[in-house]
Amino acid sequence: MQEGIELAPLYKRTEQLLRNYNSYKARVQNLEVDLAFIRDIPDRIETEDEAISGEYFARSTNEGAPSGHGDKTASVALRWLEQHSNNKLDMLDMFTRDTDTITQEISAIGTLLAKVDNAIASLSRDEQVIVKGFYIDNKPWYDIAHEVQYVERHCIRLRKRAIWYMSKSIFGCKVYG
Repeated sequence: MQEGIELAPLYKRTEQLLRNYNSYKARVQNLEVDLAFIRDIPDRIETEDEAISGEYFARSTNEGAPSGHGDKTASVALRWLEQHSNNKLDMLDMFTRDTDTITQEISAIGTLLAKVDNAIASLSRDEQVIVKGFYIDNKPWYDIAHEVQYVERHCIRLRKRAIWYMSKSIFGCKVYG
């Protein structure tokens, strides 16, 4: 009896992993979108040369303005660049840290999903249909029972057995003695 009490959280954790399977997949896809966006940011940050040439463009468009007006704008821009040059480095450092964090999360979730996929693949065809149908596809029992040609009560028994088996596969056999 003691053994069943200790193993119950693993059974529930396996069920939780299966219920959240689709959201984990979506999370990985969204993190990959974020990662692509962050990796593109340095290409969108204006370099000092681009900023100076932009100010040069502003100076050249002020040809009709009184003398010194364009130079004043350029000197203000250059002074601002000098004061804020560290901000660009800080931003790039922040993007690098964000990239590392996102990459680590993708790796962690990907590893977990791979374990769940392997555990599902190790089940019989009927158990796979039952587990995927009930947890991942959110099908009602009557649809699952019709698909595998068993009564609902037997499908529920197969599901329980499959979840215990998957728990061993995902969390290891050592905990099962």
